[in-house]
Amino acid sequence: MVTLEDQIVQTNPVLEAFGNAKTVRNNNSSRFGKFIRIHFNRAGRVASCDIEHYLLEKSRVIRQAPGERCYHIFYQICSGFKPDLMKKLKLNKPLKEYWFVAQAELTIDGIDDKEEFKLTDEAFDVLNFSETEKMDCYKMMGGIMHMGNMKFKQRPREEQAEPDETEEANYAAENFALTKPRVRVGSEWVSKGQNLDQVNWAIGAMSKALYARVFEWLVKKCNLTLDQKGLSRDSFIGVLDIAGFEIFDFNSFEQLWINFVNEKLQQFFNHHMFVLEQEEYAREGIAWTFIDFGLDLQACIELIEKPMGIISMLDEECIVPKASDLTYAQKLGDQHLGKHPNFEKPKPPKGKQGEAHFAMRHYAGTVRYNVTNWLEKNKDPLNDTLVSKQSGMIDAALVLNQLTCNGVLEGIRICRKGFPNRLPHNDFKVRYGILAAAEARSSTDPKVSSANILEKLVNAKSLEAENFKVGHTKVFFKAGVLAHIEELRDKCMNDLMCMFQSACRAYLAKMGAARRRKQLDAYSIVQRNIRSWCVLRTWEWYLLYGRVKPLCKGDKHAEELEKMEADLKASEEILAKQEEQRKAIEAEHTRLAEERRKLQEQLEIARKGGSAVESEMGALNAQKTELERHLEDAKDKLNEQQQKAEDNQRSLKRAEKDKESLNDQIETLNETLNRVEEEK
Repeated sequence: MVTLEDQIVQTNPVLEAFGNAKTVRNNNSSRFGKFIRIHFNRAGRVASCDIEHYLLEKSRVIRQAPGERCYHIFYQICSGFKPDLMKKLKLNKPLKEYWFVAQAELTIDGIDDKEEFKLTDEAFDVLNFSETEKMDCYKMMGGIMHMGNMKFKQRPREEQAEPDETEEANYAAENFALTKPRVRVGSEWVSKGQNLDQVNWAIGAMSKALYARVFEWLVKKCNLTLDQKGLSRDSFIGVLDIAGFEIFDFNSFEQLWINFVNEKLQQFFNHHMFVLEQEEYAREGIAWTFIDFGLDLQACIELIEKPMGIISMLDEECIVPKASDLTYAQKLGDQHLGKHPNFEKPKPPKGKQGEAHFAMRHYAGTVRYNVTNWLEKNKDPLNDTLVSKQSGMIDAALVLNQLTCNGVLEGIRICRKGFPNRLPHNDFKVRYGILAAAEARSSTDPKVSSANILEKLVNAKSLEAENFKVGHTKVFFKAGVLAHIEELRDKCMNDLMCMFQSACRAYLAKMGAARRRKQLDAYSIVQRNIRSWCVLRTWEWYLLYGRVKPLCKGDKHAEELEKMEADLKASEEILAKQEEQRKAIEAEHTRLAEERRKLQEQLEIARKGGSAVESEMGALNAQKTELERHLEDAKDKLNEQQQKAEDNQRSLKRAEKDKESLNDQIETLNETLNRVEEEK
């Protein structure tokens, strides 16, 4: 089963085949920049991955410098790993006859293009490329190789090119509008004539554009495969890989863009890295004046990207009629020479250096630029590089230049202004307390102990106070200071170990001397006994003593017998005492057993009494339940009677009201009757 990790790894053969090439310095040089993000979930497992690419060197598709190759994929296709593929792509000629890929080297020492193509093809399968998609990629590569062999010729006395009687040229000229492209003039489309140079340029531009589109599609397809839906992305690790700073003998449009990108990245690094650094100084309470290291490169960046800068003036010159590279160089000089600190007049070329039209001061050094073909390149940017390599050789000046171009020296310069090394107080106390043991034990607070240790080192002239700062939670050191303290610790440890080893050797020496003294004493005793035996072995009385001595043991039997009888008597007395103790224990056991029996009888009686009580309690509980039931019935009846009484009371009240109403009516009728009688 293919895992996500396998797919991430397999993007490398695909992108290397289409994005890497042999250069003078590197047989597998990456000719594009990329930013890879690997996402992780909360459990730390890989969740997905995505790739962004920058600055693909499209110019390599149609042009290679001596000692270099085009992209690996062209040579892999022609390696013979898939003969049927070459037939389908109509690649029937020898590789050296395809102009776009045969301008310099065709092979690379130590690299088998056939084996590499096998890995590339397998990687396509792992990344879920279909057979149709793979074949489309290969067809595009074969088509680009064929485009390099198209031939055109210039018509006599005309600004018009025409196909040079080849089927490829005729087909391309008709379908791609190479010789007579259509342009819009107002509301109408008209055909525009192209001379030979313009046609060749169109072929190259189209080949580069096709290759760039294929490469972009490959990256998108890889990202689609690596995008795992439904998995959380809680964190990621990003890796940026781009070309380093370039200072060559001949620097053109490509070097300007590469160096501009490096200026921007270096500014980003300086600003954000050391802004965070200085914010930590503030949190730790260290006295520090804020420095914006990003401003160091701002002037050069503004010269390139600001309005009326190098890029904006180049864009403007591209749309100005009859503009040329020389007019552009003249305008740059008029606008910036003597007015901008980073724009300079180039010095005369030395050695292999080419002609330059202006020079610019970058953080890595001053670069001399030649503006030839800048207007055309700005319309279709290229990226030609020409460098050299020597394996197995280390050139100190070259290494220094590489460190400068990679921004390492710039980072070191800024680091030395701050306090790049730091340790938590407790770690510092534990590791370096050996340099001042009393001060390390002077307080339970690690911060106080660390400050005391450093104070002792300062007083001992082993450290300078301005080379460190004590923060709230950490101790900060200037560059190299912590290494110096580590050396002091190593020296102290070495001295202590020497003392310990000396003590161990002294102890072992004393033990050896004592052992040798005992051996000498033993030697003396043995020698004395041997000498005595040599003297006594011929003495008659000693011989007689030796014969009589075994017989003298009989006198000791009586003494031994008396001793044994005394021991026996003592044993009998002890036995009698133990017998008395046993009888007393048995009597006590009998008494306790009798008490236990009586207690069991009482317990049994209590159990029986408890059963009777339980029976009585059961009867009482039953009687109680019955009485409670009767009480509930009585309560229900009482409630019914109360309800009836309330109903009767309400009926009585209604009757009284009716009575009062009738009495009122009677009185009214009586009054009416009396009034009628009176009227009569």
